[in-house]
Amino acid sequence: MFISLKQNPPPVTDRDHLSLLLPTRGRPQMLAQVFASLEQTIAQKSKVAVWLYIDHDDQLTMDAIQAGQFKGYSFGIHWVIGESAASLGEIHNLTWRACTSGSGIFMLHADDTLFVTPGWDDVIRAAFDKYPDRILVAHPHDPELHEPTFQMILSAEWMAVTGRFSTAYFPFWFDDTWLDQIGQIIGRREQLPIKLGLIGGKGKTPRMRNVAFWTGFYNHTLDERIHTAKELLKQIYATPCAEQDQIEHQSRAVIHRFHEESKNFSDLYAIFREERHSNLTPEQRLTLDERYFNLEAKAVARLLTKARAMIKAGRYEEAMVVLEVVAYSDLRTKFVNLLKAECLRATGKPAEAEKLTQENAEMWPDNPLLRRLFRFVAYIFIEAKRMVYSKW
Repeated sequence: MFISLKQNPPPVTDRDHLSLLLPTRGRPQMLAQVFASLEQTIAQKSKVAVWLYIDHDDQLTMDAIQAGQFKGYSFGIHWVIGESAASLGEIHNLTWRACTSGSGIFMLHADDTLFVTPGWDDVIRAAFDKYPDRILVAHPHDPELHEPTFQMILSAEWMAVTGRFSTAYFPFWFDDTWLDQIGQIIGRREQLPIKLGLIGGKGKTPRMRNVAFWTGFYNHTLDERIHTAKELLKQIYATPCAEQDQIEHQSRAVIHRFHEESKNFSDLYAIFREERHSNLTPEQRLTLDERYFNLEAKAVARLLTKARAMIKAGRYEEAMVVLEVVAYSDLRTKFVNLLKAECLRATGKPAEAEKLTQENAEMWPDNPLLRRLFRFVAYIFIEAKRMVYSKW
């Protein structure tokens, strides 16, 4: 079943229906194993559907579909065909918006991961049923593993507040911990006893590059997660109650902990993680990728906007920290030094401010004399033209 991406998601018709959002590319054999595991482990097959996002140029998967390799399953399978994206979060959002199953619960999944726990879908339903408002972020957690698995699970009620599944800010990682932190702030985050299995073991991370920049960007967008948490708390506590004060107190403690943890940022550790986990070679990470470039440019613009707002509020030291994060990006923009110079002047360091201003002038010469000359010539031309036409 092929769905147009222009369709808006319909209202929820069954809050217990669960849709898996599953991006895939060029791995039909793995996909068949995933489907087989679903067939064996789903408790209520009529209440589960898989929505797969396929790049329009993924001929290998398209051929497998046309050959009928994915027919005969007891649960629904739907295909969304779209453009390749630099951000997995964008794919998650596109797939969610295209979903027409009327689902009340949505879960991220991957084409290299099997379900092992029988009745895992009922485990998920039971978790959301504990909350009348159904505001919860959950994810599978294999008790035998030291690290949790972050294939996030959200309700339609959650996304009615946020308007999205993922931020679509990041080319890799981070979107899952983004949701996890929000869940911790509002006291609605659960690790579910659902065991998953990786096909071929744990592999490298696609799209991973410039971990230092993206870690810094994530740390300095905590205010957005706090804002989302506050909106969700309004939904949970539409009517004030005694429990609300306790939760808000706990939320402040959690937010303080996240602030403190963000101070542990290390660019050297970021480099270590990149070399350990990235599936891109150093040469590939230095190659221009238009989609990645656009994603990083948006992130840089977001940080510059935050820094400018801090400067206007007189929070110069905080603004400088944000601007230092921009220095880890692959982009060089004159606005960074201009904003830094403004902070330095405001904090009594005019010599350092002048040095940055001079560096900017050398890198991006303004040619003020030529600009004034061109403006003068343009003025004379326009006036002469006006005088000529006025005689007619």
